[in-house]
Amino acid sequence: MALDTVQGFASSPVFVAIDAAFAEAPPKSQEDLVKRIQAVYQFDIQGPGNKTQTWTLDLKNTAEDGQVVSIGTLSQPDTVLKVADKDFVAMSRGQLTGQRAFITGKLKVRGNVVAATKLDAVFKLLKNTKPATTTSPPTSTPSTTTTVAVKGFESSAVLQQIASAVEGMAPPARKSLLANVNGVIQLDITNASNQKQAWVLDLQPQTTTNVVRVGPAQAPITANVILSLSDYDFVAISQDKLRPQAAYITGKLKLQGNMALAMKLETVLKAARPQAKL
Repeated sequence: MALDTVQGFASSPVFVAIDAAFAEAPPKSQEDLVKRIQAVYQFDIQGPGNKTQTWTLDLKNTAEDGQVVSIGTLSQPDTVLKVADKDFVAMSRGQLTGQRAFITGKLKVRGNVVAATKLDAVFKLLKNTKPATTTSPPTSTPSTTTTVAVKGFESSAVLQQIASAVEGMAPPARKSLLANVNGVIQLDITNASNQKQAWVLDLQPQTTTNVVRVGPAQAPITANVILSLSDYDFVAISQDKLRPQAAYITGKLKLQGNMALAMKLETVLKAARPQAKL
């Protein structure tokens, strides 16, 4: 079961990516990682407005479905880590090591300190994990979640949420939203490793499924506007921490095509937020 996202926390897509990377890894890689770590981590993430959200990473008692991350607490974590939302994201990107965070007071640890020192290894191993391959062709059309998810991009979870929210709307509400937007938006997103990935938001009135998919746009669907921005900035826009207009003015967002349509992206994000499971 896919891990839910939590609005207002930039760490949420990181936990989604960690959980997905582990689930997609070959069984041998999963086994090696669990043997190496053998710990249950509880992360108390301090977000904006002094809000705290807890996630648990269990690399000791893995579930049969491969899910290792859960929202909330477990009864007996080996290590409890308290860290600010932005600092955890920096740690996941390799911009801040766990040791540096601990020494500078950005990371507070209770319990098994040795397990805490393995956090950098967790991030590194999961980033390098590759999905298992198969010689058998798929037996069915991929679901929206499979199509939208791209490892290494925090934006992936946001787009997955948009797809689920729009496609899950009652028909009248979806019809109204798509009639208001009435266009195809392509997002060209660059992550912290300078990798580029495109997604297409097909928000035309006749579209009822696959409203979000991995791009770029190809005939017969053509993009009316192309937006280029960083992974970090798109997540910030999705969380209403950065306005699209401000991103454009400051050069964080580049635009080709229909500017009026580009401004409607904010409408789509607002419509998707109430649909998120908290």
